[in-house]
Amino acid sequence: MAHGAKDGTEYLLFITCILGLMFFDKIKVLMALFTINISAFWLIKYTHTIMSPLVLSGHTLYGPNIMSTFTILFAIAYYFKFENRRQENLLTQQSENLAKEKKKSEQMLLNILPEEIANELKRIGKNIPRHFEMATVIFTDFWSLHQYLQR
Repeated sequence: MAHGAKDGTEYLLFITCILGLMFFDKIKVLMALFTINISAFWLIKYTHTIMSPLVLSGHTLYGPNIMSTFTILFAIAYYFKFENRRQENLLTQQSENLAKEKKKSEQMLLNILPEEIANELKRIGKNIPRHFEMATVIFTDFWSLHQYLQR
């Protein structure tokens, strides 16, 4: 409002909208910010048509204001690109860890069950009952065995 429509100050309001989207989650806050920005944009852009601008200095600020707007917008875009790359690296690391854990769990399954039964469980999610003429059944308490071996 100090320089009229020639200094480009209103374009700095784009940055506040983007920063609001970055930091506020509630829709009421975002709508209030949007309303304030629209009002401020209108005041800055069109108040000089109703009243004469207050010229505080003899030069215009249009160039520096536009350059600062685009510089800040570039920094915001760069931040999001950097954060996206960081999140992708984190996701890749977690996927690798998950693959290692899956391999460990498959090895544990193969230690407990015969390979044919383990593959059947992995493939269809259940085991088809089989008939055996003779079988040996053993009951054990692994926790007690673990405690005994710890001594």
